[in-house]
Amino acid sequence: MYNKIALDFIEKNKDKLNNNNFDFFYLNPSSGVYPAEFTKIFIDANINFLDYLSYIHEGSFAQLHIYDIHIPNNITKIEDYAFYQCDINEIIILKSVKSIDKKAFSDCPNLTKVWLPKVKHLGADAFQSDNLKDIYYEGSEKDWMNLTSYHSLDYYLNPDITTVHFNSY
Repeated sequence: MYNKIALDFIEKNKDKLNNNNFDFFYLNPSSGVYPAEFTKIFIDANINFLDYLSYIHEGSFAQLHIYDIHIPNNITKIEDYAFYQCDINEIIILKSVKSIDKKAFSDCPNLTKVWLPKVKHLGADAFQSDNLKDIYYEGSEKDWMNLTSYHSLDYYLNPDITTVHFNSY
């Protein structure tokens, strides 16, 4: 589930974690503990583990009360539902991210602005939100159309509410 760098990081920081919850997940990785519950343990311990990962795992931050987050340069992929239903206000996605899977940032009620680099993959409903006003996209309109060519624009966001600003990253 986690790469060796992440496991080394976990081992080095184990003393800072709530041992009851952490040991249960750490010793039983298939125990059914949701990734968001695991993430919350790190957040509560004030540990930034993202510097040790290359991608953000499916559901890692789902439904957590996160308002601001810094996604470091080492992250190349954001998986399904990674930040689903979070309280994020604005997102700046760094250029290292090449893939954003379905519903990665969907249903975030406070999300109004996204800075999006040219990615190779954008999953369905990645930014679906009733309040998302602006996406500042690094690429051109043609790049956007190529990225979203398999589906209509409303498959990715609500065109009645959201404006995509091209060449604006």
